[in-house]
Amino acid sequence: MRVECVQAVQTAIGREITQAEARGIEDKLVEAHRRLAAKNPDAWRRMGKAERLRQAAEMASKDLQHAATLKEQRAALTVEAHARHVPEVERAGKNGFKVIQKKLEQADAYVKGISRQYLTQALDAIDFATKQDTGSLVMRGVRWISNLENPEKSLAFVREVFGKDSGDKGAKAAAKAWLQTAEDMRTRFNDAGGDVRKLSYGYLPQPHDGGRIREAGIETWVRDVLPIVDRSRYVNEDGRRMSDAELGEALEEAWRTIASDGWSKVEPGVYRGEGSLANAGSHARVIHFAEPEGYVQYLGKYGAGTVFDALNGHIGWMARNIGLTEEMGPNPAALFRTMHDTAQQAGGADRVAGIMDTEDMWKTLKGDLNNPQSQSAARIGQGIRNIEVFGKLQGATLSAVTDIPTYFTTLGYNRLPMWQGTVNLLRAFGRDSREFGDMAGLIAESKISDMNRWADGNIGQGWTARLANATMKASFMNAWTDALRRGFSVTMMGGLARISRTPWEHLQASDRARLESKGFTSDEWAVLNQATPEVWRNTKMLTPQSIAMAHGVERGLKDRAISRVLGFITDESEYASLAPDLATRTLQAGGLRKGTGKGELWRSLMLFKSFPVAMISRHWDRALSGDLAPAGRLTYGAALGFGMTLFGALALQLKDLAAGRDPRDVTGDEGENLGKLSKFWLAAFSQGGGAGFLGDMMLSGEGRGGQSGASAALSGIAGPVAGSAFELAYDVVAENVREAAQGKDTHVGAEAWRWARGHMPAINLWYAKLAIDQAFLNQMQEALSPGYLDKMRARAERDWDSTYFWEPQDSGVFSDQGMQGPQRAPDLTTAVGGQ
Repeated sequence: MRVECVQAVQTAIGREITQAEARGIEDKLVEAHRRLAAKNPDAWRRMGKAERLRQAAEMASKDLQHAATLKEQRAALTVEAHARHVPEVERAGKNGFKVIQKKLEQADAYVKGISRQYLTQALDAIDFATKQDTGSLVMRGVRWISNLENPEKSLAFVREVFGKDSGDKGAKAAAKAWLQTAEDMRTRFNDAGGDVRKLSYGYLPQPHDGGRIREAGIETWVRDVLPIVDRSRYVNEDGRRMSDAELGEALEEAWRTIASDGWSKVEPGVYRGEGSLANAGSHARVIHFAEPEGYVQYLGKYGAGTVFDALNGHIGWMARNIGLTEEMGPNPAALFRTMHDTAQQAGGADRVAGIMDTEDMWKTLKGDLNNPQSQSAARIGQGIRNIEVFGKLQGATLSAVTDIPTYFTTLGYNRLPMWQGTVNLLRAFGRDSREFGDMAGLIAESKISDMNRWADGNIGQGWTARLANATMKASFMNAWTDALRRGFSVTMMGGLARISRTPWEHLQASDRARLESKGFTSDEWAVLNQATPEVWRNTKMLTPQSIAMAHGVERGLKDRAISRVLGFITDESEYASLAPDLATRTLQAGGLRKGTGKGELWRSLMLFKSFPVAMISRHWDRALSGDLAPAGRLTYGAALGFGMTLFGALALQLKDLAAGRDPRDVTGDEGENLGKLSKFWLAAFSQGGGAGFLGDMMLSGEGRGGQSGASAALSGIAGPVAGSAFELAYDVVAENVREAAQGKDTHVGAEAWRWARGHMPAINLWYAKLAIDQAFLNQMQEALSPGYLDKMRARAERDWDSTYFWEPQDSGVFSDQGMQGPQRAPDLTTAVGGQ
């Protein structure tokens, strides 16, 4: 340690520094020299050595003072968080882990609320990046259906963030909205104990793809990056710009850090704690791009996604950091461990629903399990699952009619007016409601992410992801889901407006208990008492804007109230139209990281199971152990079960009509055939509960489209990936080899085509499948396997006594007869025993 360095800092700070402060003082001064040199390199070079040391010492002393203040702030926030959470776990005794589970679920909803809050603020940037008004009509359509950003708009936006004039007013507004959002999130995180410095130029995230960077290798990566960085920002202590060799060494070190996910800086054998979340984002940025084109070029070659993905990802990352630090203090991991140890000491068992634990829930909440160990393995595994999504979910919209009973059940649970909920649901499909929802923080999930409610969460990037997104969009599943959640959310916003003026202590006990279960505090509710609701369509609405305009309330408390309200509404809307909750996402991950062999296998096994699992963890858990009285639980469960079964029956009938068949008889030959009656309603119950795949296998013993019972069973139990692999190996290959050995006719071509078709996009969309089949696919199938269509008709009659209004025909558009239309209109009387 150089004595003159310590003396310079002590002179600047006006006191002696402690031994702890003195450690690494030279490194602090070197860093201060570089930061000062970067501000004005020419002036710095002309400056004398003593003056440089004096200014660097002043900067280092300010850093020490800031660190001391930050330490005090974090200590106070930690004590406050501890006092807010740990005593409740202590009072719960052996039920401490249930309290921890509840707190993690509250934090999860709060993080969602923060994300919605800032996504709304950045809406101009989101809309601009995805606006399709340039290029050919074909390209616009491709980008829209695939949810791709507009490259011209993206570049114009990046130009504006870099401070360059793009000539596009929309780009200016988008950049302004983004920069304000990024700054607001930075300051809010710092208020919660974070320490993120502000860049001296427009901030844009740099989501590096470690896998692609490792594949390129250190030399190629450095060679690609060196020409596009801003050389003026890379200076030595004396203000001299780094040479190519010096900058190359700095970039090589950056490559090692990125490629190893930070492990290159870890000293082997040294104990490492989890670290404080408040330190996230505190490290100085290493890569500074000189021009907007360089940033876009780098993102295309080495980034994880597009410019829009980068913005969306940053908001999600910061929302999690803000939410966890505000809820659990600067070091949430330490608080979680304290609560966990406290519950364990009381003799509690760390089991959630008997199949997972709170530690796995904590890892899921933090996002640890979605951080791939191997990018390549994660991409391959996700790509395979995406193929199953776009191949097998093209008709899922017909099954989604079962959202109707969950919608109205959730309205009833929250004591919201049924008529208003019905009107808002119908309005939700219109533009006016969509625009109000976007403005009020109720942004559609499909607009801001590639979440798929029927699959296993985020479906990533790449061509398979684009096809999966396009499939869900083309099937109208996204539009349906967004409308239901928007309709419910608008109704809930109106319901909150009606009680928002009621003081906390005067709320009905049931309302106050429900709000407390979602994490509301009396201080947050007091903010809502000061808000004047907006009026939309003659109805008062408690919107984020109305809360932000509340008088006499500090900004931080307003932000917490806005995030809490949006988190509450978002979480309840995911009851109305099911989405995986924290428990479901935890089970889907199985405590295993992406990009590992076990992790990818488990995620494949859980594919398509999120809906039935979420039904159990959300609705049936609420019916069995919610905050309702015993009579209320019974009513809730009965209404839900009856409604889901009834609409499950409707889903089955819609699927029959989409396949060209008359509806199935729901009466069991007017009650005379009890086997037929029970079979239909068991199928309806299975369909309504989200287990349609398993129900098909159980009730018919045969899979979809001729798949063997063994393949169908494996798909239902081990997931569609294993089922598809078994079907290819057993149904298509092994069975045909066996039949050939026995001298029987094989149908290898037809069965191979059937398997391939189940993994193709677009051709199985529910509203087009029948016409495509009749136009040419049936003809192709019959040519590959003569008699196939007769077997299909016989199977429908054998399993369900089904009749066709448009029988499968082999006279498609390429036959001499041409494509034949339906023989008649559907006979709807068959649903009630008609002939």
